[in-house]
Amino acid sequence: RHGQASVLARAIGNDFKGKISVVLYVVAIPCAFFIPLLAQLIYALVGVMWIMPDMRIERLLEKEE
Repeated sequence: RHGQASVLARAIGNDFKGKISVVLYVVAIPCAFFIPLLAQLIYALVGVMWIMPDMRIERLLEKEE
């Protein structure tokens, strides 16, 4: 719906948070079989990462106005 030149696409950029989340999940899944507590901590870390707001969008929207 939003093109590559949209405000949202420019604000998100390469989406580091999204990419690191996938990597952490891939690490946590096999960990769950051998070290369940570590896997749970990784899952919690991903959750905490996404609770924090992404200020890039807010900053870019303020510039656009």
